[in-house]
Amino acid sequence: MIYILSLTLFYLYRYFYFKYFKEPIEEPDQVAGPILDQTEVREIFGNLPPIYEVHCKIKDRLERLVNRLLINEEATSVGEIYMDNSEALLKTYPPFVNFYEKTKDAILNCDKIKPRFHAFLKIAQSKPECGRQTLVELLIRPVQRVPSTLRLLDDMVSETPKQHRDHDLLSKAIASLKEVMTHINEDKRKIENQLAMFVLINDIENCPATLLSSHRSFVKKVDVHEMSNELLKKGAPLTLFLFTDCLEICKPRTKLINASKSPVSKQRTPQKCYKHISLFSLNNITKVCDILQKGDDTDLFGILCRLAGEIA
Repeated sequence: MIYILSLTLFYLYRYFYFKYFKEPIEEPDQVAGPILDQTEVREIFGNLPPIYEVHCKIKDRLERLVNRLLINEEATSVGEIYMDNSEALLKTYPPFVNFYEKTKDAILNCDKIKPRFHAFLKIAQSKPECGRQTLVELLIRPVQRVPSTLRLLDDMVSETPKQHRDHDLLSKAIASLKEVMTHINEDKRKIENQLAMFVLINDIENCPATLLSSHRSFVKKVDVHEMSNELLKKGAPLTLFLFTDCLEICKPRTKLINASKSPVSKQRTPQKCYKHISLFSLNNITKVCDILQKGDDTDLFGILCRLAGEIA
C-alpha cells in the first residue's frame, strides 16, 4: 500500500504546475495585455500537456485502486495500469525531452527581457505548493519521475510473491518503462548528434551539402599528417572526420584571420576552421593498416582505398 501511495503523490506537482504557471499565463483577459505572446507560450508550455494528460489518467486509476484496497475490494494491478498507458508514455516523452533545452532557454530569455513575466515567476514559485522551485526546475521533474517510478516498481515486484499475478504484470510494466527511457535517451542522442553535425559542417569551407543526412552520425575526429602526396603533400596536416558511412578529409587552418583587427573586417567573410579536401564512402576503403617503425612508438596508420567520386 505504501508504494501505491508514493506513486500517487508523484503526480501532485503536475497539478501545481498547471494551476500556478500555465493556466494564469493563458488567461484570455489579462490586465495590461498578455504576459507572453502565443509563440512564447507554445515554446514554454507546448510539449507538456500530453504528458500531463497521460499522468492524470495514471493518477486517477491509482487513486481508485487505493480506494478499492481500503475497503478490501478486488482491484486492478499497478502493473496493469502502467502497461495500459505504456504506449502513451512512449509517444509523449521524447518530444518533451528533445525540446527541453529550447524550452529552458525560452523561459530564461523571457525572464530576462520581460519584467512582467519575471514578476509572475517570482510570485508563482513563492507558493508553498511549489516548494520554492523555479519553473525550469519543475519542468525537468517529468523526466526525473520515470527512473523514480522504476525504482518504486522494482521495490514492489521484489515484495510480491512470484506466484502472484501482479508479479508478472509489474515485471512487464518495468520493461515498458525501461523502453520509454531507452527511446528518450536514443532520441536525445540523435538530436544532439544532428546539432553537432550542423556545427561541424559550418566549420568546413566548401563542405559538400551531401554530408548532412538524417541517416548519418558523427563518430570521431582525428588529426593526422599525410604520409604520401596523394591529397596535399607529404607531412601536410590533415583532419579526418569519421562518420558512420563516410570519411571527410579536411585541411586544418593553422592561421585564422582576426576579423576585429582587419581594416576590411566588415566586408570579409570570416575564414573557417577547416577546408574541404575529399569526402568518400567507407565502402571504398579496402584496408586500414598499422605502420610500424623500429624504435618509434608513434601511432602511424595507412588507409588503402579505391578511387571514386565524392558520395551523393
